[in-house]
Amino acid sequence: MAINNDASPHIRDKHAPLSELAARALRRYGDGAAETVDGETMNLMLDLANEIVEEVRQHPYFDASTTELDYYQHITDSRPISDLIIIHGLVYRYSVQQASDKQALFLPLYYQLMNRILWDLKNGNKTIEFTVVDGGSNPRNKPSPTSTATTVY
Repeated sequence: MAINNDASPHIRDKHAPLSELAARALRRYGDGAAETVDGETMNLMLDLANEIVEEVRQHPYFDASTTELDYYQHITDSRPISDLIIIHGLVYRYSVQQASDKQALFLPLYYQLMNRILWDLKNGNKTIEFTVVDGGSNPRNKPSPTSTATTVY
């Protein structure tokens, strides 16, 4: 059973439209009233959201074989990305655009959240296992001749 990462279930069954996510991001950023933003600010949010889409596409935990991810075309569009990733990404990217000192706070929050959510979608909540297949770089770590690989937990 997949976890629902939708931050606005009262708006749509799956993912909220970008206009709602942008308003939430602006409220979190804390400057002004999110309900009073103009069209230019929403166009900026559209551009920033497409940068987030591209970043998610390139993320090593994102499985492009199971999810087709297109750019936002309009602020009423939604995409199959966790609402929380979009909100945190918009807050961070907006703080960068504003040349705000807040970006130092929002950057780690955004990347930690994105890594956690994409990891969970790819692998679930299971134990992380590493398998050394080349014997490692230190001769003392090379597996015995009877062993094919060393698993470290």
